[in-house]
Amino acid sequence: MKKLILASTAIALAACNGEGDAAGSGDLPVADAPVEAVEAPEGQAWSEVVTMTEAGGYLMGNPDAAVKLVEYGSLTCSHCARFDVDSHEAIADYVDSGRMSFEFRNYVRDPVDITASLLARCVSKDRFFAVNSALFASQDQWFGNNLPAIQQAVQGLQSAPPAEQFKAIAEAAGLKTALAQRGLPPAKADACLADSAAATRLVSMKNTADADLPISGTPAFMINGVMPSEPMGWATLNEKLRAALGEPAAADEAPAAAE
Repeated sequence: MKKLILASTAIALAACNGEGDAAGSGDLPVADAPVEAVEAPEGQAWSEVVTMTEAGGYLMGNPDAAVKLVEYGSLTCSHCARFDVDSHEAIADYVDSGRMSFEFRNYVRDPVDITASLLARCVSKDRFFAVNSALFASQDQWFGNNLPAIQQAVQGLQSAPPAEQFKAIAEAAGLKTALAQRGLPPAKADACLADSAAATRLVSMKNTADADLPISGTPAFMINGVMPSEPMGWATLNEKLRAALGEPAAADEAPAAAE
């Protein structure tokens, strides 16, 4: 893990996907008939049901849903941020039907990504997706605007233990303040930033994905275990999800009759 952290002082952005919204060529699932809705546990919506998976991700919704969407995402990737802003409300609607679950797996690309991910995963699991989306929505502020200060902090700690690097990055990026405003006490944030086992799990999640999957950039997706061979944004992915759920393509839907 330390090698990955110290090798990333330039805060490279190359692993983030380009602007393309190309359709993938993988053999993605297509339902023969509409998938039926599944009632949520009493007193809850499926989007409020969050569990941890064996892969280390956070899963929102019905664990037994017919359609399982997995995203490999990076908190410092601008295209991941755009995807989250474009999609999170629609994904929650799909999840609330009980027909689809959504799992987010961190694909950490640099020490800032690890720092932000440690803090996002420091909150209670039922608040993870709200905090993750908030970090994506404010990425321009805590990452973009503060990048010079972050780079300076990292460069000044080349030989420091990872926990000290993460704490310095969190301070330079204003992440501790941002998370405190969302209910994460500074002392708990510091404890999570010093959790070497949690940082190792994040790096291992990326390494496992690199070894097992054809990930060329982020965000990357799987639908029922199938990964498209090319990157796609929300517009294209939404059509793939509709097909997997047995819904007509948006262009095929008949317009509502005029009253």
